[in-house]
Amino acid sequence: MHMRRINRSLSLACIAALAIALSPALPAFAQDAAPATESDTSITISGGGQAVSVDEDRGEAKFEEYRDVPEGVVLDFAKVRYTPADGKADFDFLAIDAGQDDQRYNMGVRIPGTFSLRFGYSEIPRIYSTGSTTLYGGIGTGNLTIDEAFRQGAEDAAGDPRAPLASQALISYMQAALAGGTNFSLGTDHKNLKAAFDYTFMPGLTLSVTGRNDEKDGTRALGFGTYTRRQALTGIPGTGAGNFWRETIEARGSELIEPIDWSTQEYGATLTWVKNGNSATAGVFASEFSNDITALYFDNPFEGSPGRASATIFDPKADQEPASPNGNNNLRGLYARSSMQLAPNNDYQRIFGTLSLKLPARTRLNATIAQGTFEQNDAFLPYAENPSVVFSGTAGQPGVVYAHDAALPRPSLDGRMETFQADVRLTSKITDAIDLRASYRYYELDDQRPSILFPGYSSSGDSFFRPSVGQKDPAGNRILFNAIGGYSRDRMNLGAAWEIGRVTLDGEITRTTMDYHERQVEETTDDSFRFGVRVPVGEGVIDAYYLLASRDFDGDYHVGLETSGVRAYDVWARDRDEFGGNFDMPVGEKMTIGFGMNYWQEEYPGAVQGFTYAYGLQDTSASSIFASASYEVGNMTFSGTAGYDTYEFNTMQVTKSSLTTDYNPTNRWTRESSDKVYWAGLEALVPFGDKVEWLTAVDYQRFTGTWETENLGTPNVNSAVAYEYPELSDNILSLRTSLLWKYTERLGFELRYWYEPYSVDDFTMDNMQPYMQGSFQETQGSPTAVGNMNVSRFLFLDSRYSDYDASVLSALVRYSF
Repeated sequence: MHMRRINRSLSLACIAALAIALSPALPAFAQDAAPATESDTSITISGGGQAVSVDEDRGEAKFEEYRDVPEGVVLDFAKVRYTPADGKADFDFLAIDAGQDDQRYNMGVRIPGTFSLRFGYSEIPRIYSTGSTTLYGGIGTGNLTIDEAFRQGAEDAAGDPRAPLASQALISYMQAALAGGTNFSLGTDHKNLKAAFDYTFMPGLTLSVTGRNDEKDGTRALGFGTYTRRQALTGIPGTGAGNFWRETIEARGSELIEPIDWSTQEYGATLTWVKNGNSATAGVFASEFSNDITALYFDNPFEGSPGRASATIFDPKADQEPASPNGNNNLRGLYARSSMQLAPNNDYQRIFGTLSLKLPARTRLNATIAQGTFEQNDAFLPYAENPSVVFSGTAGQPGVVYAHDAALPRPSLDGRMETFQADVRLTSKITDAIDLRASYRYYELDDQRPSILFPGYSSSGDSFFRPSVGQKDPAGNRILFNAIGGYSRDRMNLGAAWEIGRVTLDGEITRTTMDYHERQVEETTDDSFRFGVRVPVGEGVIDAYYLLASRDFDGDYHVGLETSGVRAYDVWARDRDEFGGNFDMPVGEKMTIGFGMNYWQEEYPGAVQGFTYAYGLQDTSASSIFASASYEVGNMTFSGTAGYDTYEFNTMQVTKSSLTTDYNPTNRWTRESSDKVYWAGLEALVPFGDKVEWLTAVDYQRFTGTWETENLGTPNVNSAVAYEYPELSDNILSLRTSLLWKYTERLGFELRYWYEPYSVDDFTMDNMQPYMQGSFQETQGSPTAVGNMNVSRFLFLDSRYSDYDASVLSALVRYSF
């Protein structure tokens, strides 16, 4: 917090110094243009006091998620404007919420027709939680640690690994430890400084230069899951004997603390020429992103003895786990320490040019061409951070190589991608009633990353080394490699608009062709037709449209790394229907009403060749409907809006089997998601005489969501079993009212009141705290035997937010001079 205050003070000091430095130059600018007889300066300041009440500490994180609502003295805004009497130069400065975590500043100097310079600075906070607790040390760094004594105690309290549920001793042990953990807040601070300079060399020729420095620092939650998988501990694998024929999985989640220390610099320059309705531009743009922490290393809270993750007998080609040469995965998922890659440093450069020509016969040609380059060359992490994971050989014997020390195929990616874009658009008004348009766009992504063959990867949080994910080379060897994902896209549009009296008809056809270098398909073609109509009705207008689109692919469809037949939705066949419209119309002289709606549905028909069922994204739809009304009587204004949005998302999935069939259709199941949002708003402006105004705004929004799962086949020993999830919902009401009194032309007073209650019921947020969820149901010794399954979750970072009830009272004074 101390450093934030220092940065804030420095920012304010820099902006103030810049304003002081530039202000003496303004009269000089004006004198160069023409002697000024009298200048005009105006300053307006609005500030006062504010009282804030938020009844829940955890609710404060949601209430101030993207803003700062301070208590005490506040500077609402300050505005400065200087203009010479001849109007040939001006200076302006604006400060909003000065000194707050969401402060914003803008400043500009301008000589019309010659020169302009603008600066802007803003801060955007993002608060994820307040009062969080964690057992990790090293908050805000790339190295999270947990005390070794705690980790050993967690292992000692784990109990019998054959038990279907975690031991009460382990639950109590971890809950007690977390109660004494470190308290802190999760959040980021986003600072943005930008500048723009325009200079006109001569009429019609202008140079524009822009720059931006963007910084983000802080912390946020980063989920990382692992598990302990146990199979046939009291029975014989594959025979059904005993209670654990089905694998039993203990879900153990770790929610990590990601350090954020990002910086982005952007630069651009554009030269623009305009004359007689024609124009041309040429420009360059560059961006540099740097991350001071590109990898996160962390301890596993459950692994007290690193040796438990080593292999006594291990054959990498057999794809077996440590200490599990015969499939009895007693300790799979346990690891001592692991790591994950964070956002890498990268650069981007772009050059571009545009041309707009006014042609005969009321025709215009617009064209754009651009070339871009992406580059990224961060070093690869080792295969495993855990020093006990075996890469090759037999653990404990001469010649063994551990994954942490194994040579990588390359030290870094040395990644490079180049893009090329060319656009041409032609418009023509062939008669007063008919407009024609045609356009063509070509875009190519040339993926120049090297093709790398990896001998495998570290699986389940550095618990064992796995040689592949389903892929094999022509010789039948299991391999893992990166796909080079370049493509080219051609898009052509033809459209026309026809005015028939007061009615306007509009139609457009579009064809988009994608040619892929390395995807499940070689090419996709997407055709669409859109028809619109605009019809005047009295003093109002009705706008309506309908869109029909269809996408298909050429050749065979290849499923990719896994063999489940799950379709990639963005290259699979798809049919889309969409329609909508809006209507606005005055009712008498004082009232206007409006209405609008939109609906679209996408269908993904058929299954991948060789599969009976269409695994992956299914039919999906969304709709929206809204209405508005406004009423004016005298100087009073009333308006209101209301709407309803819904979204339906469906998928079919299949659970991988550990028996003879890789993916058994019996194990298929569906997940359907349904989101609904209801919203409404009211505003009123009521004057009392010439000096007093009362302004009130009320907004309400309610969200509800459901997840529904269903087994489509009879569950057997390798099926995921459908679970009845509870509904998700939240509600927020925001009431703001202001009383403004214009005491004199220069002096005014404002009294504000803001009331905002919020409630949330979301089981996914409840998972953000450590708890013992209980047990699900799973099939066990036979298709008819169902029993408890261990689903213990222990998250070592408590970062949820809760309901809140907030009130803010502000008393402000506005003075102009």
